[in-house]
Amino acid sequence: MEQPTLIGEWMQISILGSGSFGTVSLWRHQRTSESVAIKKCKYMKPSALSAKQTQRWHMEVEFLKSVDHPNIIKYKSLDPILDNIINKYNPTNLPLLSMEYCTKGNLRRYLTNEPVKLCGLPESDVRMIIRDISEGLSYLHKKNITHRDVKPDNIVLQDSPTRKGSTVYKLIDLGYAKELQDSTLSFVGTLHYLAPEIFYNQDYDYRVDYWSMGTMVFEIICGVLPFLPEFTPFHKYEKIKNKDLNDICIFLNNSGSVSNSTEIKKENFVTSCFKQNMEIWLRKVLQMDPGNRKFSNNLSAFDYLKYILDKKIIQVFSVFKLEFYSYEVNDSTQFGTLKDWISRDIKIPKSDLHFLFRYQTVPNQSNDKSYEIIHCNDDRTLLQYLICHETVILYVYKEDSMLHDKCFSPKLPNLLKDIFNNSNFPLKYLKRVYRLALFYIYSSCRAKETFECAYLSLIQHIQSQCEKVKNQYIKATSEFRQLLEDVHIFNQKLKEDKLNGNIQGHLNNIPEFGECLKYGTRIISNLERRQANLNLFGKQYKMLEAKKLSISEIGKYAAEVFAKCNILSQFEICNNKGFLQLPKNGDSSDIVLKPIRDVISETLKLECNLYLKETKLKDSSRDFCVISKFSEDLLFWVDDFVDNIQKLSIEFGVVRASYDKIVSEAMKTKKLDFVLNLNTKETEELIKENEVLRCRFIDLLSQRMAAHKDFVEAAQDYLDLN
Repeated sequence: MEQPTLIGEWMQISILGSGSFGTVSLWRHQRTSESVAIKKCKYMKPSALSAKQTQRWHMEVEFLKSVDHPNIIKYKSLDPILDNIINKYNPTNLPLLSMEYCTKGNLRRYLTNEPVKLCGLPESDVRMIIRDISEGLSYLHKKNITHRDVKPDNIVLQDSPTRKGSTVYKLIDLGYAKELQDSTLSFVGTLHYLAPEIFYNQDYDYRVDYWSMGTMVFEIICGVLPFLPEFTPFHKYEKIKNKDLNDICIFLNNSGSVSNSTEIKKENFVTSCFKQNMEIWLRKVLQMDPGNRKFSNNLSAFDYLKYILDKKIIQVFSVFKLEFYSYEVNDSTQFGTLKDWISRDIKIPKSDLHFLFRYQTVPNQSNDKSYEIIHCNDDRTLLQYLICHETVILYVYKEDSMLHDKCFSPKLPNLLKDIFNNSNFPLKYLKRVYRLALFYIYSSCRAKETFECAYLSLIQHIQSQCEKVKNQYIKATSEFRQLLEDVHIFNQKLKEDKLNGNIQGHLNNIPEFGECLKYGTRIISNLERRQANLNLFGKQYKMLEAKKLSISEIGKYAAEVFAKCNILSQFEICNNKGFLQLPKNGDSSDIVLKPIRDVISETLKLECNLYLKETKLKDSSRDFCVISKFSEDLLFWVDDFVDNIQKLSIEFGVVRASYDKIVSEAMKTKKLDFVLNLNTKETEELIKENEVLRCRFIDLLSQRMAAHKDFVEAAQDYLDLN
């Protein structure tokens, strides 16, 4: 009798997967939408399982109950009703394994859901997978547990809206996991990821997870396994046994012979800095002898991975050469130092280079298209932007030219050239050719889109600079005129006070008055000079406005050109599971390879039109960096002008306040002189008048004091009576 698909309010939605002796089904609560994945033994009687298989099943359930880590699948207690009914249809009586449901499937499915992943994953994905899985394995090792079966099939993807990339990666299938004290040997794990010591049935420890992790990391970076996946297990491990200590890859070359390499394959989507760091790590963990899988300072393989992942890497795109570069930076890195590195690598003097940062202003909203373009100055440290914005690209322009005359030369791998030149091309290399074609077209698409962003970003930057210059010019003119008017009024007052006979004599006796006169004269002289500078700036500003109009027209034309160069459409044609048809009997290589030839040819044609034939685009953009530099110089000048005017205005306010104080003091002196110069009769009358007023005040005060005394005595009598 079949197990029901509806139990209480729980409904079986689907079968998620089936292994050698277990089936995982998805159940969802109809009212709450809560989901749970339930693994149940698929055999119909207990005798169908060996003692080893039964032990493994129990071990997996117990391990899952005992661990608690965000990167390891979580055990979930079952609703008693659901547990009871399903167990009625569980003849082996092995315990059900109930787990959280991870909505995005496993890593194997993710690696195979589109052909371009034959060349590996983007660096952002690689970093998240490495960080999550290494932290999960590190947790297990600290609990003295080794996983023993690390592979893409045993990593699931859970949705996480709060995380960049929206995915958390988790380890599953702890059935092979074991306590490290248990010395029992068992042939476990998938052969492609299996550590040599297990394959050769030798003693092993937690370092088998280093090997498996290293194999998987190579695969997610390159899209292929590191060690001869075409060979039988025995033949493959014999080749691994004989590899050099630093070899991390063994592959069949185009001639059919076996080659070893100490490097990651060139066809990948990670930065050169990250690639070099991961090669150092892989050379350690992919050692045949587990005793050599060690790092300095007693770091574990996972500690060293964290050290790599915590490094800051900035990506650089040379617009002039259409090339990508990357550099490690830290808190003390100065932009001038980075300039030196870039100048060295692209072989252009740094005095001829122009730099822009471009980053998304709302990085957590993937649909937001608002970007900010920032010109880089030597006095800014890189970390200002890198700490706040994880994904930053630095565009590097050559001052006198947008593109090198020889920037575009098709760099087709020899194997791709052969499909055009060899009419009897061997179809055994078909998958390798397809992989190279995908990588070439994707790389061409990325270079074109980055060049487009760099080109339009420079236009946007110039237009933004022009607008800032305009606003500052208006502000400078307004503040200058206001200060000029204030100074003119003050100067008039100085002249009037100088001619005022009543206080002139007193002002001349105050030393600060002479200083005020000198300062007022100096301010006027300063402003007259700045008036001439501002007039000259106005002429330069008009020149910039004229250039801005021409740049806007170029920008519209450029947008149309970039839209026509639709390399992305060729990539979408090629990156399709139905694109490559396997050869049928009688098919010639010409027929089979025609679709690949067509997309490569069209990509080359589009690139040639954009980079070589669009002379109007190249010629009109030659002065962009010069105009940008001109606008930045004008903005610097007008900013400095406004700053100086504001400082001058503050200083003038101090002078004006000082002068007002001087005049006030002079007026007091004049009033005192007036009193001291009165004749004797007038003075006596004033004294008598003051004496009369003083006597009246004393009489009034005596009356008030007497009244107060009477009130106090009356209040005391009242208190005594009561």
